[in-house]
Amino acid sequence: MRHTRYIKALIFLAIYFIISNYLFIWALGTGNISVAYGAPMIFGMVASIFFLYLFEHERLFKFAKDVEKIEEKKEKMFIHKFLRTGKIMTVTAIGIVGGPVFSSLSAHILIPKFRHKYILLALISIPSTIFSVGVALGVIKIIL
Repeated sequence: MRHTRYIKALIFLAIYFIISNYLFIWALGTGNISVAYGAPMIFGMVASIFFLYLFEHERLFKFAKDVEKIEEKKEKMFIHKFLRTGKIMTVTAIGIVGGPVFSSLSAHILIPKFRHKYILLALISIPSTIFSVGVALGVIKIIL
């Protein structure tokens, strides 16, 4: 029974990463700078809020606990790097570098009683998208 939850969690993460990467590459290829930044930004906001909702309601979504365990090892590395910066700043830094899954997991672990964590995660998606799209566009310009 436990294995099926892990399989569901892995399938759920795989689908998320496929959609996320497809949208990211599609947005970069459109040539419109508004779409290149806007589409991944909106998707990141929705995804981070959705993942936080899943992590906070793990009794309803049993596979969310397994998703959390899968991503927890990677997140501990980020937490140790940003340990002394404060919890909200740590969630922000992890979210900018790691994206929606890591920011949601960080918020769930580090600031569980913070009232505005959904708003914080939506706002973290803005610099995270600017960072990732900016790096991707820079690399594309260097290659081409």
